[in-house]
Amino acid sequence: MSLDIIVVGRLGRSFGVKGWQVLQSFTDPPENILQYGPWYLQRSPDGPWQALDKPVYQPHKNGHIVRLEHIQNPEDAHSYSGSLVGVTRDALSATDQTDDTSEAEYFWHDLVGCEVYNLEDVFLGRVDHLIETGAHDVLIVKEDERDLLIPFQQPFLQNVDLAAKRISVEWHLDWS
Repeated sequence: MSLDIIVVGRLGRSFGVKGWQVLQSFTDPPENILQYGPWYLQRSPDGPWQALDKPVYQPHKNGHIVRLEHIQNPEDAHSYSGSLVGVTRDALSATDQTDDTSEAEYFWHDLVGCEVYNLEDVFLGRVDHLIETGAHDVLIVKEDERDLLIPFQQPFLQNVDLAAKRISVEWHLDWS
């Protein structure tokens, strides 16, 4: 059985002499990673995901440090540095979706692969990934050789239908 794992963080360098490690969170806000569970750990690229009891954690500077249950020293902690932390898709619970797109929130991984159409029902491409610019998130939409960068906000964003994997935007091909 294959688990549908979403990566939410990474274990960093060891910290101290008791096996603690710096936790790099990929969630926004970063402390959300502590709300999800159970955690799974992938120690090498394309390696298996291993279930893991939720580690002990504590605040440190602008983030957190964690200690896995079976890690007692910095040498063992170092061997886990770079390991990915994931949770099952079911463990992620989106905020309540509303019919008003301006109020709804979405997980980026749910938007990747969605087909994007403009209001004239012209296919613009599929969402390849998103980027954060500071001002707003941007959809990177790919179609053949062309990449479109479409702001993921009003007034450009018109509708998101995750069930149909379709996003409608106010965008014209001559804008690119």
